[in-house]
Amino acid sequence: ADLDRAEFDRFRRMCAVGKGDATLTELSDQEILRSLRLVLPEHDNELTLGAVLLFGTPAALERFVPTAEAVFQELRGTTVTANETIRVPLFRAAERLFELIDVRNSEQELMVGLHRIGVPRVPDGTIRESIANALVHRDYSEVGPVSVQLTDDRFRVRSTGGFPAGITIQNFLDDSK
Repeated sequence: ADLDRAEFDRFRRMCAVGKGDATLTELSDQEILRSLRLVLPEHDNELTLGAVLLFGTPAALERFVPTAEAVFQELRGTTVTANETIRVPLFRAAERLFELIDVRNSEQELMVGLHRIGVPRVPDGTIRESIANALVHRDYSEVGPVSVQLTDDRFRVRSTGGFPAGITIQNFLDDSK
């Protein structure tokens, strides 16, 4: 009851396109949970926090992960032109953030010889990787949203938390956890 069927369908659509694992599109909801290791078989298939973050209903997110939120802001100078708080499962949150940025990600045309080449304000790969990392790697035990901010000259993504235990500014290039 804590999981939303529409989120499983969203996941299947995402797997069917691009670089997703198309075999996941044919699995049942339970099989998806098992294949992604989002249930604990040794505890009567109890859901993990990841299951709620990816597929949870709004009520389940509020109850089990109240810190799961993202905020999008666009600023023109010092004026806030867009401000939206997003409290939905992670795949839907990522899609919404991509949509909000996509409509604002203007292109500048450059002439290369006789060819015009459109260069986006922020490359799509940068947007996707930054948002995915912020949503997936944030510390959900800490209060504070994932913050995505677009200004005239910056794209900034911030996430609560810090380095994993044992990682410091001095060793983060050489150590892995």
